[in-house]
Amino acid sequence: MARASPQNAKPMYDRINRNTEKSRALATLRDTLLPKLLSGEVRRAQLLGKAHNLTGPGA
Repeated sequence: MARASPQNAKPMYDRINRNTEKSRALATLRDTLLPKLLSGEVRRAQLLGKAHNLTGPGA
């Protein structure tokens, strides 16, 4: 079985850390938006329009 050297392990740990940060950010977003969607305070179309503005041309 091959052992990971410190040079090989660092990129893996960096990726794990980035993925952990992204996961936490997405969980926070979910926890913020889900109650608003369920209550009708925010509509799906509003969110899709905002997402399109963020990812559309010129973004």
